[in-house]
Amino acid sequence: MPRLRPRFARRILVLNDHPVELALFQNMLAAMGYRRVIAASDAAATVAAVARQPHDVVISDIATGIAGSASLLTELRGMGRVPPVIWTSGLGEELLQSHVRLALEAGSASVQALPMPVSAAVLQAAMETALESLAASQEA
Repeated sequence: MPRLRPRFARRILVLNDHPVELALFQNMLAAMGYRRVIAASDAAATVAAVARQPHDVVISDIATGIAGSASLLTELRGMGRVPPVIWTSGLGEELLQSHVRLALEAGSASVQALPMPVSAAVLQAAMETALESLAASQEA
């Protein structure tokens, strides 16, 4: 059975093109004990970060557009695995659900959609779900 990294060692990638929201996610994750949070403000920076090293969970605002989301998912799939994805958006449930379908089609075992604004409690529950699915996929 693979050895699972503790929470503080998990690599979390956050994509959000709004600096205040990006900082909010970083602060909430830090308060939850995550110390390896990589922040990116556009899809190109996110894809570059993913290409450098794998991440355990990707949290992405979908305001970067479907092309940015698709390129991110393509890059993740090209690396051999699509980690759990947590989509965020204030643009409506239909758009969130279309991104859920995209990530599932790309091969992510866990995809969640969180309407903005996201509270710390909702984010923590989403992270726990994502890490549980990651642990289950690593045990399989």
